[in-house]
Amino acid sequence: MNPLTTVAAKEQTIIELMELFRLNSLPDLIRYYFYRHTYFMDFSVVVKEAFALLLEKMQEEKGILPIQLIELSELQSALTEEDDKNVFSHMVFPRLQTDQHIDLLKIGESSKEHLLVRFDIHDREGKLYSQYDPVEPREIGQLYQMFFRENYPKEISKTDHQHVVADDSGKIVGGLTWHYLDEETVLFDGIVVTSALQGKGIAAAMIANFFVSMSACGIKTIKAHFLFGNYYMKHFFEVDRKWGALVKAL
Repeated sequence: MNPLTTVAAKEQTIIELMELFRLNSLPDLIRYYFYRHTYFMDFSVVVKEAFALLLEKMQEEKGILPIQLIELSELQSALTEEDDKNVFSHMVFPRLQTDQHIDLLKIGESSKEHLLVRFDIHDREGKLYSQYDPVEPREIGQLYQMFFRENYPKEISKTDHQHVVADDSGKIVGGLTWHYLDEETVLFDGIVVTSALQGKGIAAAMIANFFVSMSACGIKTIKAHFLFGNYYMKHFFEVDRKWGALVKAL
């Protein structure tokens, strides 16, 4: 209603209303619809049409997560201002706490297009890296080679899923692995950063992004091994006697 209101104030009001009416406990479609008719209500026709296509697809494909829909990438592409893209990112990833940049990219051939989520990471010196699901088999191979070089006791499994971290030249400099235990639980199975870049905050950023990504995928609980328990407990894992493991509840 007030055109002079800042982006931060608008978003804070939206968050307070969502908490007041417990909208976050409802299906994702409700959150997206709410943002469409509040923050994004007066945007361009291009943005409104992209939003309409996304909401329509979400209603049709109720068993598919929003971050699996290529229409999400098209909506992000329709936004031109960085502040608006940040609000968009918070809509898609409610656990995202910062103004971190996230890209949603369409990859693959037209008949097999899918969405790639790419998180930006800045180390303590300000250098930029990208965290994403590996696109090519060689990226997975480079990640497991790094586990071996850094003497991390990681077994290769067909059930593994991975995130890799690349520098601005595309070189793989780190990554993490996990696998699903059930529809709402994953086992965080390993994390590695090349020795030359350790101590720069890259691993901590990877874990934070992993939490955000898993939450958007409907995961409720993340388990971790006791092997590196002291390190994991610095990143909000807790000992859970019922699970007999380190656990992070999302």
